[in-house]
Amino acid sequence: MTVAADKHAMRQVLKGRRARLDEKNRAYAALKLGGNVSAFFDSKRLPDTATVGAYWPLRDEIDIRPALAALMAQGAHVAYPCVHEDHHMEFYYVPPAELDGELPPFIAQPARSHPVSACEGYQLVAPDDLDALFVPALGFDRHKHRLGSGAGCYDRYLARVPDKTLLIGVAFDEQLCDEVPVESHDRDMDFLITPSVII
Repeated sequence: MTVAADKHAMRQVLKGRRARLDEKNRAYAALKLGGNVSAFFDSKRLPDTATVGAYWPLRDEIDIRPALAALMAQGAHVAYPCVHEDHHMEFYYVPPAELDGELPPFIAQPARSHPVSACEGYQLVAPDDLDALFVPALGFDRHKHRLGSGAGCYDRYLARVPDKTLLIGVAFDEQLCDEVPVESHDRDMDFLITPSVII
């Protein structure tokens, strides 16, 4: 089998694992992840006002919002991705107050592509300005390899992120694998955080 075929097969397995998690376990995992994220940021002595790239959970991704709420309460600036019509992804800072009401379209519908005009009024955060970036995926292994969904948006964005930015993979424990197939363009994470472990 080719690496691409191996990836496709593993994606199907991991989608099934994630989909089978019930709501009670999902909620508990989100809280545990939040605690581990806070402990991680404390251990790395990142500034309270760190600029962090994150994501709004899509479908059955692990809910990172409790972790982000804790970081924002300490002063962190959180930026969210917008996929534009050409599948080019950028991150934009959204003030915390705007997350309590009607969400910007690129947050409310993260799986869709949006015109640049959908992000008007929000500050573009360049990859060089990120202190840390939380990266979702279908799976990770303990070598910190990442298996994405296959669309390639994060792969293209990660190629632009400097080495100084901490790349943090986040996932359910069930998404950790012994080994995920990788290709030359795949970029490893610096750290992995799940509800149970920080690697």
